[in-house]
Amino acid sequence: MKSITGDPGSRHTVKVFDASDPAGDGRNVSDPVSRGVSTKVTTSAPGGLVVERPMYFHRVIQSPGPEINDGHDKAGAPALASTWLFAEGSTLPGFYPFLTILNPNAAAATVTLTYTPDTGPVVVRTITAGPTSRTTVQVYGDTSQGGIGGEVTGFGIVVSATQPVLVERPFYVNRQLPGLPVINGGSVVIGFPTG
Repeated sequence: MKSITGDPGSRHTVKVFDASDPAGDGRNVSDPVSRGVSTKVTTSAPGGLVVERPMYFHRVIQSPGPEINDGHDKAGAPALASTWLFAEGSTLPGFYPFLTILNPNAAAATVTLTYTPDTGPVVVRTITAGPTSRTTVQVYGDTSQGGIGGEVTGFGIVVSATQPVLVERPFYVNRQLPGLPVINGGSVVIGFPTG
């Protein structure tokens, strides 16, 4: 746990990637799949505060493969939930969807991932999100680690956990779509909470 002081009516930037920043974590953090980190921000400010996470990347997401060069920004989620919904996903070549699951609880959570393809049967995977940890699922990856399996044109995702968690869907792409130049970039969305 790290603390900083923000002056009234001000903006403060934390370089999470920089271990020398008073509130930073550094680059060699826990998650072996993405080397990512989850952050919980609390405040004693009576009116609260707004927290957002700008993220910039220039790296190979899936080796061998092209470098993805982009950035995105997302406001923090205000609360945890037991169920999160995502309306869009694809594992066609050049699409790299992930799920990142924050379990801030003291006990492990059983997480059920229900993929609803445009065509074909529903696909269900079950994983464990360890206590006070972040778990990354390569949706396009290994089925034993929660991936959907194979090339699927489009699907929605329902993520249900045995206790409240936070779920995001980072999505990276390097693909040419009909009538467009090569799209190279990434984004992240927080799921829609329902429980």
